[in-house]
Amino acid sequence: MSQRPEDLARALERLATLVERFDPVGSGLRAADVLVDGSGSLMASLGGLVDAATSLTALVERLHRILDDVEVPLRTLAPHLARATGTTDRLGELILLVREATRVLGPLAAALGNAAPASPEPGPMTG
Repeated sequence: MSQRPEDLARALERLATLVERFDPVGSGLRAADVLVDGSGSLMASLGGLVDAATSLTALVERLHRILDDVEVPLRTLAPHLARATGTTDRLGELILLVREATRVLGPLAAALGNAAPASPEPGPMTG
């Protein structure tokens, strides 16, 4: 793997150009700028996080106040609501029974209506 002297000269020339362009102070300053920008972004994000936590705390405090105002009346009302729900359930059961009775008795009433005389015969009560 022998290299030609022209290739070696070009490689040394490129290396010299890179060394000339290398500016440790400039590179350090650019790195410091990047660090400052990143730190500023981090601080802004942390500030937003603090604001969000503050808003969340205020919301939780407000919810606690609302619950304090509502809890006692709800606890008082709960047994009445339970009784009303039980009554509603019983009314639903009654409606189902009436529907079943109508389903069973409907054909019987229709059959009896067809079998009954068109006009009642006079009896002791009708004259």
